Amino acid sequence: MGKWYVVFVGRVPGVYDSWAEAHGQTTGFKHNSFKGYETEAEARKAYSTYLKKCDGSSSKESDGSHDQQPLAHQLKIALEQRDKLEEELDDLRAKLGSLALG
Repeated sequence: MGKWYVVFVGRVPGVYDSWAEAHGQTTGFKHNSFKGYETEAEARKAYSTYLKKCDGSSSKESDGSHDQQPLAHQLKIALEQRDKLEEELDDLRAKLGSLALG
């Protein structure tokens, strides 16, 4: 039986049954977080515990579906990505401006 993987922070967080899928969710994703587990039950429990910790709620249950991630955490990641893109855009504008003047 193969390993199971939890992507805690990535493109689509959740529980995955293959390294290729989990790796695809984390490669190139800044501040990614993932871990391998021997059984599906261990992986789902770890992901559920993570969601509860992020939500600050001990009563919320999760099945580890890929579409579940605390909204506040998701927003934080989106804002970080936006800031990075704005910096890259500013750099490109500066380069374009120097080309126009040259």
